[in-house]
Amino acid sequence: MRTQPVRPKTPTRLLPIVIVVARALSDFISAFNTIVLAAFIFLSQKNAYELSIFFATAVIGGSVASLIGERLSKRIPMTFSIIGLNGIRSLLLLGLILTPSHSMIFILPIIGFLGGLSNALFIILFNSRLPYWIRAQKRTKMNAAITACSAIGAILAGMSSGLLVQYLDYKGVLILNASLYCLVAGLFYLVHQLSTQTVFTDPQVQAKKASFSADLAKPTSSKHFMIGILIMVFLISFANAFHQLGFPDLAKLLSPENLSQSLGYLMSAWGIGKFLGAFSLTRTLKIQSNNALLVMFFVCVLVMSNGFILTFQQSTLNWALLCIFIAGMGESGVEVSQISFIQRQVQQRHTLLFSYLSFAKMIAGALGAILAGQCYRFYSFPLVIFILQIWILITLIITVVSLNLLPKQSSFFATKFFPKNLKQKMNITRYYKQ
Repeated sequence: MRTQPVRPKTPTRLLPIVIVVARALSDFISAFNTIVLAAFIFLSQKNAYELSIFFATAVIGGSVASLIGERLSKRIPMTFSIIGLNGIRSLLLLGLILTPSHSMIFILPIIGFLGGLSNALFIILFNSRLPYWIRAQKRTKMNAAITACSAIGAILAGMSSGLLVQYLDYKGVLILNASLYCLVAGLFYLVHQLSTQTVFTDPQVQAKKASFSADLAKPTSSKHFMIGILIMVFLISFANAFHQLGFPDLAKLLSPENLSQSLGYLMSAWGIGKFLGAFSLTRTLKIQSNNALLVMFFVCVLVMSNGFILTFQQSTLNWALLCIFIAGMGESGVEVSQISFIQRQVQQRHTLLFSYLSFAKMIAGALGAILAGQCYRFYSFPLVIFILQIWILITLIITVVSLNLLPKQSSFFATKFFPKNLKQKMNITRYYKQ
């Protein structure tokens, strides 16, 4: 006999606020650690070799996390995994502080690997768990709010790192970050206490084994959409590695006498663009269909790519700030739409799909970091960025055409915005159905 799921109580209004604060604080600490750890390791070891080992092992740890994320979510409850991962991140920072300088060459690979593993697992499990905390009608807005607050956190981390290091020194800042990770763990425990399982699924669907690899053999449209998103995310992450290495060169070109100031302006404008882009989505988005989220994803990729092309072609700071602001707005839309699209898939696939997404980002970022330096040795950075973004735009056009998104959406907009008699006269709907 088929049993009906019991409708849980409505979650408290405090729950979304606690989730956004916890995730934004976690992203703030991660961005802060990226800056502080790089300087701390470099100054303590007096060379860049140990620093490169640290970041390389962190990338390996993130890749491993993408492979084990689904298995871990099946063995340990996701909420407690998220709480435990923040505790591990706190202990790793304390372990780095207590490590003597002469032993750091042996400890850094372990701490880097475990740090990359825990950071990637945290993102995967958090995005997978969010549909159980937030109802479908509010999920896209929640993702936009998280992206907006995370962008503000990254800006504050860049602005406050130097000031805090000046007053607390590097070890004091790392102790502060370890304490903040404990605070994040406490906030997620509060989320666990406030939340109720708000996702309702038919019991027969719950009993099915969700295997994305098996579904790839089926002639369904969702698998093609997901593959298209993964390809675009891979290319975007690959190009982002080139952007990160190209920004100092751009800042030096725009303001040779004050490189750090112009670089700070560029990063701030990019972060503000991400914040305003995500914030505008929280104000305008309603519940979205899969097709609408896909269209938003590809449109935002178009905006982001053109923004980066124009940014690296500028010779004046003001125009560069405007262009990177536009690129940041597009990038926030890309992040919100891709996460929201995955969260609308079958629940059992969430962790697996987010693992694929994280793996694609890690591999693409590592390849980009390896190749970027060699490319900049032989070619100018505006030319390299232009070629990369044109490659992304060509892939975008091929993907959109192959997924037949333009005809369906054009028919949708014609049906929505044209009067009925005018639509019949123009035969718009019939044309696109053919």
